[in-house]
Amino acid sequence: MTGTYRSRVREQTGLSLVEVMVAIGILAFGILAVGSMQVSSLQGTAAAGDVTEATLVAGNQLDQLMAASFTDASVVDTDGDGVGGLTDAATDTADQQANVTIGGKTYTVFWNTAQNVGVPNTTTIGMTVVWTDRGTQKSLYIRHVKPNVAS
Repeated sequence: MTGTYRSRVREQTGLSLVEVMVAIGILAFGILAVGSMQVSSLQGTAAAGDVTEATLVAGNQLDQLMAASFTDASVVDTDGDGVGGLTDAATDTADQQANVTIGGKTYTVFWNTAQNVGVPNTTTIGMTVVWTDRGTQKSLYIRHVKPNVAS
């Protein structure tokens, strides 16, 4: 019986170098895949943060416009293009613009207005926030209606 036992022990002496290399290769492939997913996740989180900041910038500007009087210069259609110009987002075509810098990133807010679009005694505000992310221009558009609340 001792001869049979010794032959089995000799067969199970450990892993070969090839088996170890295959296992390390599989492990390395898995780690690279997880690392790639992590990079994608961080980029997505950064992009979502930029959109959130742009929304906050637009909201702050919209709050100021909502608080302004109905005849204030900031809520008047300065170029007379009406509803057709609500989405204008350039220095030469927008009614008004402002720059806001947050954390080193500059957001440019363009807004346009049109009076009495669909509902009398209202001003429709079209607001576009533009910023650059890794060399690519991004934008966010918001439309809001300001009622003429007479005092």
